[in-house]
Amino acid sequence: MSQVEVQKVDKSSKDTLAVFGGLAKRLGAIERRAFDLFEKRGRELGHDVEDWLNAEQELGWPAPELSEKDRAYEIQIASPASRPRKSK
Repeated sequence: MSQVEVQKVDKSSKDTLAVFGGLAKRLGAIERRAFDLFEKRGRELGHDVEDWLNAEQELGWPAPELSEKDRAYEIQIASPASRPRKSK
């Protein structure tokens, strides 16, 4: 079985906490949109993952990239500012 190393960060700064606040807001927006999709379908059960993924896509949530490097896993998520915006 693979082992995953978890490191605790001792330094908590306002910048670090702001990132988590921003993530919480974005996840809340995705949750609300997924629920809207559920309601539009007449509250039909069994499509929760589909609704969540559609909400992520609609709201521009970046797809993470997971890779293994030197016996460690790395996850990269592009910030919305680093991605080109789609023109409508």
